Amino acid sequence: MTRNHHEAELPETPFDEATDLVGPEEDVPEPSGRRFVLPSWKPLIFILAVMLAPVFGLAFGLDFALGVLVVAMAFTTWMAWEGSRELPHDEGSSLRRAAMLNGALALAVLALLIGRQFV
Repeated sequence: MTRNHHEAELPETPFDEATDLVGPEEDVPEPSGRRFVLPSWKPLIFILAVMLAPVFGLAFGLDFALGVLVVAMAFTTWMAWEGSRELPHDEGSSLRRAAMLNGALALAVLALLIGRQFV
């Protein structure tokens, strides 16, 4: 593109038209500055455990699948409890109650798993 002081710059391709709508002097929103952050290892382990529990149940038996499920539920409880600290008080207390319920269910599954060993 050539630029003359007396004539406006014309787009050379149809794709340039979208970028030429805003001149450099006008207010252009700046990028947020946030970078893409990969999720931490905790949610990835949870997702992996939940997805693999039924497969392990078919391949290795119900006891192994219940063990994987207990681990997944324990990670869920931990993530919810830790995440509740970053929320306002009302939302955090609701999330802590949900974490306690999930922890109670994890203990129930663990009791079922241990009880199956004695039957």
